[in-house]
Amino acid sequence: MMGIAAWMVVEARIVTVAEYEIASPDVPPDFDGTTVVFLTDIHHGPFFSRERVRSPSSGSPGWSRT
Repeated sequence: MMGIAAWMVVEARIVTVAEYEIASPDVPPDFDGTTVVFLTDIHHGPFFSRERVRSPSSGSPGWSRT
């Protein structure tokens, strides 16, 4: 049981950043070079502070790029 609880704490601190480039004839040229950020399932609390959520591009520990 303690192993599961420990994994929950560790897993809550792991954030993955994935970058995709999408090309489509349906996207207007005005959007060329535009970056869209989509954050999901972020739970701020005792194991994930607001400061860690604020800057995913800062290279903070816990933010990994794929």
